Amino acid sequence: SGDTVPLIFALHCLGCTAQTMMHLTSSIADPYHSVMVIPEGIKSSWNAGKYCCGYALSNQIDDFGFLNEIVTTLEADFDGMISRAVVYGVGWSNGGYMATYAASMFRAIAPISGHIYNVEEDIAPAVVASSEPTTSTRTTGIFMHHSRNDQFVQMTGCCTDPNMPHCCCGISESSPDTCASAEIVLHSWATTVNGCDGDSSTTTISMDDSSMDVSCQTIQGAGCQANSTICIHSTEGHFNQPSFEAAFSMQDEVGAFFARDACSMNGGTWSAADRSCDCGSGASGNGRYCLSTGMGGSDSSDTSTSLLSFAFLALFLAFAWQLSKWARLAIYQKVKDEAPRRNDVEMGPLIR
Repeated sequence: SGDTVPLIFALHCLGCTAQTMMHLTSSIADPYHSVMVIPEGIKSSWNAGKYCCGYALSNQIDDFGFLNEIVTTLEADFDGMISRAVVYGVGWSNGGYMATYAASMFRAIAPISGHIYNVEEDIAPAVVASSEPTTSTRTTGIFMHHSRNDQFVQMTGCCTDPNMPHCCCGISESSPDTCASAEIVLHSWATTVNGCDGDSSTTTISMDDSSMDVSCQTIQGAGCQANSTICIHSTEGHFNQPSFEAAFSMQDEVGAFFARDACSMNGGTWSAADRSCDCGSGASGNGRYCLSTGMGGSDSSDTSTSLLSFAFLALFLAFAWQLSKWARLAIYQKVKDEAPRRNDVEMGPLIR
C-alpha cells in the first residue's frame, strides 16, 4: 500500500497514437504528482458510443470496458496508490468524445474539441470492479475546451441538419438532427450530471486572458456538486497546428483542475501557488492529496519527492511490462469474439 494519488487517462485523437499525448506526462502528471496512463485505441480510434470514430466505432469495440479493466488491474496491482474513486480523463478530439462517453468512470474530465451531445442518454452506464452494471451515479466535473474556428468538430455542434456547418470523420452523419453547441452541452452537463439547479444557476466568467485568446465560463448556483467549466478559444482551430502539444496552451490548467478536485475529496485545501494540498485539521485523510489513511502527515521534503518519483517510475515500468502482454491478449480476444474477420487487427502497444 502507499500514498493514494490521482490516476489520469490521456486519450488520443482519431488517427493518432499514444505518442501524441506523451508530452502530458511532463506538463500534467509530473508537476501535479499524478500517475498517467496513455492507452492506444485499436487502429488509432475509440468507440465513443454513437458519434465518433473510425474503426472502433464501426466495429463496436468495447473501449469503455477496456478502460475500466485497466483501472481494475492497476487498483489491484498497486493497492493503496491507485483508487477507482480518484480517476480522471483528458481527451482530444476522438479522445474527448471518449472521455465524455466514459464519464461515469471519472471524477472529472477535460474534453478538448470533442464531446457527446445528448448528456441524458449518451453517457455509458457506470460499472463496478466486477464489470456488473450499477445504478449508482456520481457527479463528474468537466473542463471543456473548444475553439470557435474549429472546422473538424464545430463548436456550434455536429448534426445531420444540412444548413449547419459540417463536421469531419462521419460525425455529422451519426449525430442528432439538431445541433447542440458546446455551451448548450455544458449547461446540460451541469444540470444533468452535476446537480445544478437549472433555474437558479448562473454562468460567470472564471478566466479571460486576451494574450491567450481564451475566455472561460463556469456554471454556479444551488445544487451544483462539481465544477462545470468551458474555455472558449478564439483562433486555435482543432488544436492540431502545428501539433496538439504546441497548440493547446492550457495543459497546466488541466492538471490544476484535476489536482484541486482530488485535494477537495477529503476536505483538503489546495494551494495553487505551490501546487500542494494542505490536509490541516479539517481533512479526513493524509498524504499528498489527503486521500490516504494511517500514513502520518504529508511530507513535501526532497526525500519524499524522490521516493514518490521512484514510485511513479516503478509504476510506469511495471505497468508497461505486465499490462502490455495482458492488453494484447485481451484486445485480441475481444476483437475475435465480437465480429468475424478481425483476427488481423494490428495490436499497438498500450504505452510507449
